[in-house]
Amino acid sequence: MPESDEHGPHIDIWKAWLVLAIGFVLLLFSAQLTVESAASFAPEMGMSNMAVSAIIIGMESSLPELSVSFVALLRKRGGLSVGNLVVSNVLDTLLVPGIAATISPIFVSAAVL
Repeated sequence: MPESDEHGPHIDIWKAWLVLAIGFVLLLFSAQLTVESAASFAPEMGMSNMAVSAIIIGMESSLPELSVSFVALLRKRGGLSVGNLVVSNVLDTLLVPGIAATISPIFVSAAVL
């Protein structure tokens, strides 16, 4: 069992890097699988790629924040939960498209608006 101090359990640095690397590889694999599945799902259901990206991919990008907020509520830290949901939704909505639009102009059709 790892030793612990007042800051929490101790973990070797190489184990931490290994877990981080495995998590990163799993993240890349799951992201690719999600995009491919969503792209093949859209035509089968008669949906546009815009609808799939707005619904499925958007929902999936919010699930980590939802899980963090749920755990914060279980630990009786309601302020952390509300702050996480509000800030993550504001950043996801404004910061990401803003950075993308800064790099390359984004044109949205009138039908989407």
